[in-house]
Amino acid sequence: MTPQQTHIDLHRLNSQIGNRSDLLSRLADAFIRQLAPWQTDFAQSLQAGDAEGVGKLLHKMKGSCHAVSATAAALAFEKAEQTLALAAQRQQTGSSKSLDWNGNELLVTLSEIEAEFKRIVAAQSSHSPG
Repeated sequence: MTPQQTHIDLHRLNSQIGNRSDLLSRLADAFIRQLAPWQTDFAQSLQAGDAEGVGKLLHKMKGSCHAVSATAAALAFEKAEQTLALAAQRQQTGSSKSLDWNGNELLVTLSEIEAEFKRIVAAQSSHSPG
């Protein structure tokens, strides 16, 4: 996605939080703060072939995307949950020795959402009365 394309439906998000810039900032901060630990846990769980751990993280990420009105991203995480479940099933039945699933593109999506949130908050701050 280019910087002009967005994951976050800002109109929808603002209607959910009542156009309150203080809530927008707090929501952005909470979303961004959880990304680094999730990325670390995701990489470790994926490397370990821990489908259950990765699945739990995907579910959290999907919920967070919904919470910040990044609906298309949330749907991508939902699809990834389903794809991961199939990969885990193949691994458990022995038809695959490894998890054979890589969700790194989802981490890129989260980074894009993070950058977008930072731009939104910065734009909001520059328009706030000082």
